[in-house]
Amino acid sequence: MDRYAPATFANGGTVAGRTDVLNLGVDAADSQANRPGAYSSTFYNTQGRGMVLNLPNFSVVYGSLYVPAAWASSDGPANNRRTDMWGQASPATGGDTCVGSGCNFFPYIGFSNASPPTP
Repeated sequence: MDRYAPATFANGGTVAGRTDVLNLGVDAADSQANRPGAYSSTFYNTQGRGMVLNLPNFSVVYGSLYVPAAWASSDGPANNRRTDMWGQASPATGGDTCVGSGCNFFPYIGFSNASPPTP
């Protein structure tokens, strides 16, 4: 894991007709000023968690990103919101031991309500 762990990482049950929904949540107590020294850089302002699926044949990962209606717009940087999720697919030979075109693949979906004038 290369991110600061989120305050919430749990099965959220059924949401919007989908079962086994992953509930990710951040908390003000995990802000940069409140984290342990090793995690006090801005790099860790993006919280997350990684999980390895070590399956010998193939894996399928499905994902949908729920964005609350309250995030539809922003009136400036203090109210900007962003969320992303991504995966990494590597061949059985592992990470960077394959040719460049057949190495790691990163499916990615994200959302931000920031606008160019107020990134």
